[in-house]
Amino acid sequence: MSDTESPPGQNPSGPAGASMKHCRNCGAVLQGEYCHECGQQDKLVVRFFPILVLETLEGLFAFESKTYLTLWYLFTRPAWLTREYLAGRRARYLPPVRLFLVFVLAFLFTVSLELFLDSAGIDIDQNLDESELVLDDEETASEELDLEELESGVTELLERVQIPFLSEQRNNQFISLLQERAVNNIAALRDDPSEFIDQLLESVPLLLLVMIPLLALLQKLIYLRSGRYYVEHLLLTINNHSFLFLVYILLFLLDLLIWTGFSIVPAIAGFLGSALNLWVLAYLFLSLRLFFAQGFLKTTFKFVFISTTYGVLLIIGALLFSLVSFFIY
Repeated sequence: MSDTESPPGQNPSGPAGASMKHCRNCGAVLQGEYCHECGQQDKLVVRFFPILVLETLEGLFAFESKTYLTLWYLFTRPAWLTREYLAGRRARYLPPVRLFLVFVLAFLFTVSLELFLDSAGIDIDQNLDESELVLDDEETASEELDLEELESGVTELLERVQIPFLSEQRNNQFISLLQERAVNNIAALRDDPSEFIDQLLESVPLLLLVMIPLLALLQKLIYLRSGRYYVEHLLLTINNHSFLFLVYILLFLLDLLIWTGFSIVPAIAGFLGSALNLWVLAYLFLSLRLFFAQGFLKTTFKFVFISTTYGVLLIIGALLFSLVSFFIY
């Protein structure tokens, strides 16, 4: 059907009818680029493939004025985006979930870039003298002994594992696979511990998908009398984690500047990195203070309790997740 043809059921007549364009989705007469009935945009989808890719990226990242405004408020004004979203002023900012997904992708890209730099022999975290980084023979031997004990302990542990609904043959195959993965991962730890840890970092977003709802639930219980719904706590938690992803990316960029060693740039970048770490604590505290509008002492007590409890839960979750990843990946 051409742009000027009417869909079934439409029979315009005369010169005016011949020039009318109709929505391909609902058949309404178009009065602009978008249909006033269903909202579908009037554009061809059979086009040059790179253009389709660019449009997809544009729709995902939405690099426009509201993107920069969202990032600015996300970084400088704690809880602002959450309050604006709940107040109904949403068109001027990126939606919280889309913003979070964008930062998840940016975080994964940053971790991949770190892995690439490490594989190229560029250690941007190496801020000490080489003499301080070299382990003596006793420390190296001790580490190798610890890894050997870990390998033997893991092997003995897996030999005792039995899955009830699997046959003995299937159990043996499954245990052998886990033992093989464990031995390979221990070898990776022995060869390059930092690379193994960096690979685990790529699984952080998956861990946070479990931890973020738990933090929102914890926050809901602590602020039970605030009258806020769970979804409001969840939105604040999502925006705060987007902020943390942003800080991680900024710290990575500052580490790159420190690594360059150019003139006074490392000193300035180091100062900014320290200030950024302090801003994280202040930001998270202020997000609770401004969102729930409670006093300084109450907010301080609740912030310390929530941070400590969530930290413990995060450590437990990270250990369990690392244990599972150790045998799977």
